[in-house]
Amino acid sequence: MPALDTTCDAARQLTWKPRKLKAGNSATGGLYCRLASIARRNSLPPPIAASSLPHTTGTAFPPTHEMVSFRVCIYVGGVHQSKPRHNNQRAEPPQMPDPTTPPVQITWHPEAISRQQRESLSQHKGCVVWFTGLSGSGKSSIANAVDQILYARNVRSYLLDGDNVRHGLNAPQQVLQSLYGESFARRFGLGFSAEDRQENIRRISAVTQLFCTAGLVTLTAFVSPYRIDRDRARSYITEAGGAGDFLEIFVDTPLAICEQRDPKGLYRQARAGTLKGMTGIDDPYEPPHTPELTLEGNSAPPQKLAQQVIDLLVHRQIIPAVQCPTA
Repeated sequence: MPALDTTCDAARQLTWKPRKLKAGNSATGGLYCRLASIARRNSLPPPIAASSLPHTTGTAFPPTHEMVSFRVCIYVGGVHQSKPRHNNQRAEPPQMPDPTTPPVQITWHPEAISRQQRESLSQHKGCVVWFTGLSGSGKSSIANAVDQILYARNVRSYLLDGDNVRHGLNAPQQVLQSLYGESFARRFGLGFSAEDRQENIRRISAVTQLFCTAGLVTLTAFVSPYRIDRDRARSYITEAGGAGDFLEIFVDTPLAICEQRDPKGLYRQARAGTLKGMTGIDDPYEPPHTPELTLEGNSAPPQKLAQQVIDLLVHRQIIPAVQCPTA
């Protein structure tokens, strides 16, 4: 039996982050968006993302392009194909839907308790606060500090941390194999390839949308390196709720500072060549164009930066302001 593929990602180095609360490239992204639009109009699968692409004849990128976020996808005669990562590597045949398989019938069941009723009970609104930034930028520390402040103010919140979610909902192959077998693990286990990162964010988007509808201030701390995936998360959440339901918080910490922190030793491994696909080293990070808030991750302690997030929530009237006692 062949061994599971655990190369080119950090899935085999999972760590659980304890909760403190107890109880980039615009041109590349534009090309991808255009290809995705073509796919939607022709009922084709979405373009396949990859961390890098060597220059080959016929690609849309010049030879001097140092790093490309997505694999170039080609649509020929209605068939979805993609350039292989290497010239000597054969492209896998496209996985097209079986025309003989009837479509899955799904229906949304109306809920007895509305979102407005839940928010009225908790005396605050639900939303998604999406922290994004490089590994080691301080996303989790700031998000935990925000969670602590919200708890002290009787605001119902929950933090979905990128590392912790990888232990269950978005577990890698080696975690799933012992419980469900190799075939299941290969199909549903997530690593750190571009495609797996995309599915990781898709799943989290669906979960956070449900939490938001339940009236929770839902905090997420994910590298979420690709702009298009974060934009899709925003669209999914706001279309289901409202324009103010998604707040993108960019934790802007220089790569050099993140490498100095390196809490999990991933940057050292990436620099040594023993870990591939590390965001910021040999895989791109695409910063947000218009986040609701940008935090300089090395400018102040997490607690002080967290207060800026609280101020934003108050300003957006998601949570009530703290009333000062009167004499």
